[in-house]
Amino acid sequence: MTLASILGSATSGLTAAQAQIRATSTNVSNVNTPGYARVQANLTTQVTGGAGTGVDVATVTRVTNLFLQRASLGAQSDQAAAGALNQLWEQLSPYLGTADQEGALVSRLSDVQSAFTSASADSNSSLRRTQVVNAVKNLLAEVSSLGTAISGVRGQADSQIGSQITSANDLLKQISQLNTEISRTRAQGGDSTGAENKQSALIDQLSSYISIRTDSREGGGVIIRTPDGVTLADSQAATINYTATGQGAPGATYQTITITPPGGGLTQDFSAHIESGSIAGLMHARDGDMLDLQRSLGELSGGIADALNAVHNDSA
Repeated sequence: MTLASILGSATSGLTAAQAQIRATSTNVSNVNTPGYARVQANLTTQVTGGAGTGVDVATVTRVTNLFLQRASLGAQSDQAAAGALNQLWEQLSPYLGTADQEGALVSRLSDVQSAFTSASADSNSSLRRTQVVNAVKNLLAEVSSLGTAISGVRGQADSQIGSQITSANDLLKQISQLNTEISRTRAQGGDSTGAENKQSALIDQLSSYISIRTDSREGGGVIIRTPDGVTLADSQAATINYTATGQGAPGATYQTITITPPGGGLTQDFSAHIESGSIAGLMHARDGDMLDLQRSLGELSGGIADALNAVHNDSA
């Protein structure tokens, strides 16, 4: 072994050690960075003429677990869906209330029940009948306030769906652009882990809006799909289409959410593919919970009006 080869071997060892130290330093400094995954320098033996002549830094890669990553993305989507739905329900809580919360719907219903009970015990009392009428009027006023609040919450949900779809489209574009950057960097033999960690953080953000799964791309980067297989991002990004109206009154109608595939193509209905995430939670509130509550409130209003008319007729 010549002196030159000895020096070359030692230099390669120092270079490899420096790469490993750099990877460790990066890991420590990003320990609390969202979306960051540990990186490691992968070493290979230099061989010349069948003899070892040093060490090479073959690649620098992220250390990830695909199963855990997919489980984490699913959990983030489910949590975001529940959070979006809960936030809207909390806005109605003061109107619904409890029996001991004065002025709330439950309290007003209790007042009506008490008034009717008292009136039935003394059916000839004009005071009791007046108390029934007042209790029912107060209940109707609270029902009206609750109806207005429900319409407002439903309209708010629709507006949030529109704004979050806009944000999701922006994330999809950034993810697809990073796919190009990662593939190019790897093809040139460079370190793409920085772009990959940035992409991972964007994917985490996207999963809070809509449920997704990821698959590795040949050459680097990821393919983003819905859990049932609709492609959202590859070398190009799909576009989710929706225009919010911000309306929430009974009878309000909403545009269908559609998707244009990456690179263009036939636009298709996308609503059924949104399985979880905050957008799914908002859709469930707008088209499910709040709509059902509006219908139930309408039935309650009709029953109250009939009861009030009956009391007036008995008083006549």
